[in-house]
Amino acid sequence: MKILIVKIAAIGDVVMSLPLLSAIRDAHPNAHITWIAGSQVASLLNATRQIDKLIEVDESSLYKGGLSGRLSAMGGIWRRIGGRSYDLCLTCHPDPRYRWISFPAFCKSRRALKRAKGRVNPVPGRYHGEEYVRLFSGNDGASRPPIRFPEIALPESRFQMNESAPIVAIAPGGAKNILADDALRRWPIESYAALAKKLSRPPLRLALTGSASDNWVKNHFNGTDTIDLIGKLDLLDFIAFLKKCSLFITHDSGPLHLAKLAGCPTIALFGPTMPSEKVGLGENIRVLWGGESLSCRPCYDGKTYAKCGNNLCLRFLSPEKVFETAGEILQLHTSFSC
Repeated sequence: MKILIVKIAAIGDVVMSLPLLSAIRDAHPNAHITWIAGSQVASLLNATRQIDKLIEVDESSLYKGGLSGRLSAMGGIWRRIGGRSYDLCLTCHPDPRYRWISFPAFCKSRRALKRAKGRVNPVPGRYHGEEYVRLFSGNDGASRPPIRFPEIALPESRFQMNESAPIVAIAPGGAKNILADDALRRWPIESYAALAKKLSRPPLRLALTGSASDNWVKNHFNGTDTIDLIGKLDLLDFIAFLKKCSLFITHDSGPLHLAKLAGCPTIALFGPTMPSEKVGLGENIRVLWGGESLSCRPCYDGKTYAKCGNNLCLRFLSPEKVFETAGEILQLHTSFSC
């Protein structure tokens, strides 16, 4: 069984698609899996040890390189799959343009999101991880088994923590990718700063996490005792670090999904997006969804948000509420109390 997967996306979307690998291996243990993905997530996909061939794409050229850049990126993919035969091609994108990526390959069967006969996929409101697996299995009923993330092989971390106190990590940045900066998904930075002051006291240690592009958040935490990890951890190091944490707090962003792979207790802050589409049943995540009194919630339709300049739904989540929830979770794992 030869299977081609097309999933070129941001970190969170790729993490949610990982149960595909477990479903394929359960059904076809000896399947040969080829995955076309962006270079940003290559290390994570390789760490699953479930992919036989990974074809990396330069997302910058594909999405923002102009006509010549896009043709060059597509040509690079086509040279590697052109003329090759696959039993099944899974295009894990609803945008029909992504189907052109597998065009030169010979595929006995092709499936793509929103292409299923008689049923839309993904169904609005359903967890996307479940829907990626449904794309493969075709099982849409209650009898389908629960999804399972593959194990991630983590190398020895380059960053060593010598902390004996319980660690709480926050990720106030993120919510952006090569195509867009979705600021409406971020809990206000002022709220994170107020929460940090409450959490940065004994017996806890507070860690500030994010990629190098999140350096802008640092000034908001001046005067607060934090472990500064902004830009210091790659994807696999970040997962390994979260395994050492007692709690992780962030909004709808890539780090939220990486926390699933670490199994770290997490508080997920939602506003314009629907939590049920991003957080699956049984995950170690406490969801706080702001703006229950707003008729516009959720406003994200898969492509765009409502015209809103102040993400009012997330502003309804107070630092006090998040701190209270953190205390409830931490009491289960540490001696901390609000």
